[in-house]
Amino acid sequence: MTSDEVRYPPFFATNRPDDGESVAEELLHLFRGGRTVFADPASVAIATAYLNPAGFELLADELEQAPAVRLMLGTEPDPSVGQRTVPPISDEETRAAVAGHVEWLARERDLTGFTREEDRAARRMVAWLESEGAGGKLVEVRRYTKGFLHGKAYIAEHPQVPAVLAGSSNFTYAGLMRNAELNLGYPQGEHTHLVQDWFEHFWAESDTYDLAGLYARRWDPHSPWLVFLRMLFELYGDVSDDDLVSTMRLTGFQREGVARMLRILDEHGGVIVADEVGLGKTFMAAEVMRRATDEARQRVLIVAPAALKASMWEPFLDEYDMSRRIKVYSYAELRHRWQQDEELRDELDEYAVVVIDEAHNLRNPAAQQTEVVGSLLSGRNPKKVVLLTATPVNNSLFDLHTLIRLFIGNDAEFAASGIRSIHAYIKDAQDRDPDTLSPENLFDLIDKVMVRRTRKFIRAEYQGEKIPMPDGTEETIRFPEPVLHRLDYELGDAGTELVEAMVYALDQGEDELRYDQRKRDEGRLMLARYTAGAYSRDGEYEEAYQIVNAGLLRSALLKRLESSPAALMTTLERLIVSHRGFLAALDAGWVIAGDALAEWTSSDAEDFDEFLEGLDDDKTWNVADA
Repeated sequence: MTSDEVRYPPFFATNRPDDGESVAEELLHLFRGGRTVFADPASVAIATAYLNPAGFELLADELEQAPAVRLMLGTEPDPSVGQRTVPPISDEETRAAVAGHVEWLARERDLTGFTREEDRAARRMVAWLESEGAGGKLVEVRRYTKGFLHGKAYIAEHPQVPAVLAGSSNFTYAGLMRNAELNLGYPQGEHTHLVQDWFEHFWAESDTYDLAGLYARRWDPHSPWLVFLRMLFELYGDVSDDDLVSTMRLTGFQREGVARMLRILDEHGGVIVADEVGLGKTFMAAEVMRRATDEARQRVLIVAPAALKASMWEPFLDEYDMSRRIKVYSYAELRHRWQQDEELRDELDEYAVVVIDEAHNLRNPAAQQTEVVGSLLSGRNPKKVVLLTATPVNNSLFDLHTLIRLFIGNDAEFAASGIRSIHAYIKDAQDRDPDTLSPENLFDLIDKVMVRRTRKFIRAEYQGEKIPMPDGTEETIRFPEPVLHRLDYELGDAGTELVEAMVYALDQGEDELRYDQRKRDEGRLMLARYTAGAYSRDGEYEEAYQIVNAGLLRSALLKRLESSPAALMTTLERLIVSHRGFLAALDAGWVIAGDALAEWTSSDAEDFDEFLEGLDDDKTWNVADA
């Protein structure tokens, strides 16, 4: 007697993956026994709500040898209505469920992957459904649509010794291999015939259904647009904002931005939000923070320039009642307190989300504030980081590399996507286009870590977009065209004298850049300490960016004058204090050259006075070496 004879018919089937038990294995014994134990092989009858190619392939070796197969599909009741007794289930609910069943079958077909194995299984199932014998089609498919069909049954229909395995398993991979199912088998007798009678009753009430035709559409020619959409789905998944409920009164494009932020955060632990100015990066970040504080009960830290901390972030958090679990530090506060307060470092390590505004301030990896933020993010407790900046690239494409390293430590993180080394990928893009900072050469990398939309894109793609208002109404977003108005005014004698003195003091010819060509002029502001490289004896320390930065620093002082004489005086007083420190260090034999100057002058930060405090943090040279 063979092992199949011993186990025929099976009397119990469930899935216990750890123990090697599966419903699929018991069904193979059922169908194999019905085919081999008797001289006349048994036909097969199956009742199921769902099926898929992966489930079929588990049983395909036996089903393809069966002399005939009857496959009956039916709609399972939705849990929300299927267990209800009062009021009774309506005809509308039944029709909706039946329609939903067809949608499920089509969706299962569409979401079947395109690997060789998955495609082979789908083609094998369609070939089986279309197979024919001497008497016609070997597989007949019907669908019960007059109500719900919750039972599942697998029957070996031998005329003398029928066998049944009935219970909860759908004809899917999950039902036959993974789910905790319960299926019982019955020996020949009354119970087996009861299951057969149940099947025959519903089979007679069912309609013919073209399952093979439904699956065959998988290989229909598709338009390029549909292929493109499928490619986007494979790359980005479901990025719709339909399920995103927000209290921040976000626009549609902002909700979609948040959905993308959340996906990137989940995948990589950090995201760069680089939408252009005025598109609502603050509100998008606030929605992510709200989810962290209100839903996940986490603490959030914001790091921002001092001016934005006082003028924007603190009032914003108060307005939206978000300040209880959110702490705001300026860059300077964080840097100073991190270096001096060990207890604070331990406290900040408990924050789960860190939002960094004006994140381009961290482009220089050697700057102290970048090192402090890096230490914060690499603490014992993992943190998700949101970097907000409209200008992630300024000096070179490696600015982006520094920002990405704040949340991605593995240089080969995207090797599976063709980026074997993030550093090498950026270097290659920089080498290909060294004269510009075009991000096009970095698209594959940016696409992994960044949310970036332009005002032009939003205006073109979100025409008529509405924004919810506090009173419950909606208002159409408008991008007004700027209208310039000329305003002429007269300067008094003192004002004219001040402007002329400032223009003369800040004017600097190129022939005066080298130390041996400079002429002493009490009326000129030489900014010598910010171009220290020009004074090295052999030119070894001269750096081109110092020359550029000195020019930008002159522009910043003119902007201070434009603001008001008082603002200019405050900035000059800070420069004087810093200059005195520079001279004291020079007397001790050291030249202080702050690389932080490069960071501010190439950014759009406005807090110039705060920046001056950290100007000398980065580098010193021995006078003997210079």
